[in-house]
Amino acid sequence: MLQNFSDEPYLLNPDGITAVDRHSYAAPSFERRGFDYRASKLRQLNDQFRDATWQRNALRGKFDSASPEERGAIEGEIKVVEKRITDIKEKKKPFDDRYKQVNYALAASVGWQCHCKCPFGMIVAGKMIFAGGRDEVVAVNAATGKIDWTGKAAGRAHGLLVSDGRLFVSTDRGNIHCFAQGPAEAKTIQSPTDASPYPADELTPIYAAAAERIVKETGITKGYCIDLGCGTGRLAYELAKRTELKIYGIESDAGEVATARKALDAAGLYGVRVTIDHASLTTRLPYSDYCANLIVSDRMLRTGTLPDSAKELFRVLKPVGGVAYLGQPGEQSKISADTLRKWFEEAKVPGVEVSSRGGLWAKLVRGPLKGAGRWTHQYADAGNTGCSDENLVRCPLGLLWFGKPGPANVIGRHYNAPAPVAANGRFFIQSVRSVALAPYGDVPRPNHQLWNPADGAVMAVDSYNGLLLWERRIGALRTSVRTTPGTLERILDRTAVGTAPGSLAATDDSVFVLAGANCLRLDAATGRTKRTYAMPPAKDDKPRYWGYIAYAGNHLYGTRAENSHSPRFGDALFALDIESGQCRWIHEGKRICNVAIAIGGGRIFLLERSDIPQQRRRARRRQAPDEKEDRDADVHCLIALDARSGKQCWRSPVTSPVDPSNPKTRTWDGLCDYFAATHKDGVLLLEIGDYSGYLPRGKQLIAFSANDGSLLWSRDATYRRKPVIVGDVVYAEPMAYDLRTGATVNRVHPVSGRQVPWEFRRFHGCGGVSACPSCLFFRSSSIGYYDLLNDYGTILNAVKN
Repeated sequence: MLQNFSDEPYLLNPDGITAVDRHSYAAPSFERRGFDYRASKLRQLNDQFRDATWQRNALRGKFDSASPEERGAIEGEIKVVEKRITDIKEKKKPFDDRYKQVNYALAASVGWQCHCKCPFGMIVAGKMIFAGGRDEVVAVNAATGKIDWTGKAAGRAHGLLVSDGRLFVSTDRGNIHCFAQGPAEAKTIQSPTDASPYPADELTPIYAAAAERIVKETGITKGYCIDLGCGTGRLAYELAKRTELKIYGIESDAGEVATARKALDAAGLYGVRVTIDHASLTTRLPYSDYCANLIVSDRMLRTGTLPDSAKELFRVLKPVGGVAYLGQPGEQSKISADTLRKWFEEAKVPGVEVSSRGGLWAKLVRGPLKGAGRWTHQYADAGNTGCSDENLVRCPLGLLWFGKPGPANVIGRHYNAPAPVAANGRFFIQSVRSVALAPYGDVPRPNHQLWNPADGAVMAVDSYNGLLLWERRIGALRTSVRTTPGTLERILDRTAVGTAPGSLAATDDSVFVLAGANCLRLDAATGRTKRTYAMPPAKDDKPRYWGYIAYAGNHLYGTRAENSHSPRFGDALFALDIESGQCRWIHEGKRICNVAIAIGGGRIFLLERSDIPQQRRRARRRQAPDEKEDRDADVHCLIALDARSGKQCWRSPVTSPVDPSNPKTRTWDGLCDYFAATHKDGVLLLEIGDYSGYLPRGKQLIAFSANDGSLLWSRDATYRRKPVIVGDVVYAEPMAYDLRTGATVNRVHPVSGRQVPWEFRRFHGCGGVSACPSCLFFRSSSIGYYDLLNDYGTILNAVKN
């Protein structure tokens, strides 16, 4: 945060407040930002330095395990790499020297620094600066930077205001604190509440009984409730006493709205649990689609008058479990059962049950939306297509809901956490609790956080209205955390998207969660553990962790991995029966690539390391028949197994474009680690290449027949991130290719009218691309989407993802 005051702006950061000279600060600040973000030459040198350092470390590791005869040659390679490192340092020296000079200039422009942990808000008033922190607010002398006083405030102090010599502070707990000069005894002001804001009359037992019946018959006690024709708010009041619902009453009569607001405010509910909206019920309701968990009607309860539109009621009712419960108690109902049924039928609202027990009541439980999609695995499905089966979304897109759970405990995008998964109207997010700020080398980086991997959790959120359904602390939950040599432990690994498997998988009634060596099956509705699955034991005594996870049919699939935090390879692929947990089959392998496992058509496809010379020569001849060079190719075997029995269907060798002698391949041992596989409609697409763009020979796409492993096509394709498959098109940013032939997909140029290659280019974006049949979704500084049906894209500025 920046506050201007005379010639001395004040900067607020997580560690305190800094006063700077506006004239001398701007130029070096802009120049340093250029070093950090725009100095392409320096970035290239830093990349070269990193690659050379990684290669030297790999050679040192190889030297330690080598025989005495091999060590001489390895030592020579190490000297060559160290000479390259020295040369790079010399080229970097002018940049580093200038960077130090810029930092000195920035330091000279600083007037003073005040160290305080108050990052949530700051204002300047007269000669004082006020800043809000966690459970406190500080007053800093603007001239000296010294703290004059500190006051307590319950919660995070976000809002600060000065008026009439007093400081007012609001916090995220809903409290407002007032600070003033001079001795004074602190007072707590709390509005009195009336436990019975409505008169005790003949309606009192009717409303109480109706609220009891609604809660009992619907079972809904959390979420959002809409009261159509809420009158003076008596039904809303009774429901609020019995549930945790947030209730929105809508009423067209201004007098009744005023009465309802006054009574509910006296009860301490208005603006906290209940809101009364003054609006017409004959037009479109002022609420978003699918927002209500429960819909009731005070007007119908009192007068027997039906709400104006059953179609509008259905629009705002949440799919997958939203309930509308309308009616009148007593024997003499003012409306007939036939009239009630006809009202719903004319609006084509299905599934209504009408009961005459204890009055006349209609109950509507809304089912799933026809055509609504699911995202059940890390890359959409067990085939890794990156495309959901959502058929309802059409552009242009708009906001459905926003709010909690918010970003507080959600792993930031820079750390490439496992993707959320979604099914049956719920989506599941993996989260951990932030515990500290992490340095990057010797430089503090406020936006780099440490996470406690033992404090992992899974949150379930309603897909339609954002309601937090449950949060389950798991403990040893994989969060892409690993120990990095030379830095603090447990810094999140910014692994490129597409090089690590997910740790969640969802069905309509369950979510599978990896936790160390086990997999938990949680009830999707409650978060309770339904079953714990254990891996088949390894033959040696080394610890193993569950790496890959997927399900298909009644089988749960996984791999054994040696790395618990960012497992890219496993030594065995296995299948467990979902109901019993028994192991159905196991395939022991060598260096099984977890992101190159795909399921489809009753088969499971995997890629594992091969050292067989015949397979190496066969792979080279098939993928590069004209190439005369016979280098030591990095060869894997692509294997198809029957998904139910584990029996091998076919086996095919594959080579990578990695040159083991070139340090730019960024591999630790001369092997290509960057494989991914996708299955779609009988085609198995193999993606080879680091998504960060370092392979000098480019990346490759290779398509095989899933039936027999025969090669369909192969081509070089320099894509930025893991491709996604939509229909019969492979979208490998920035190009698109036909899934079955590999041919470049064309489009009509909007100006010339000519056929040109289809292209999709982002200005900026470190994340992957996801899709549904009508749209691509991505990040380009902010959230963006590309309409595949109408061939255009847009960015939603200032909206992060």
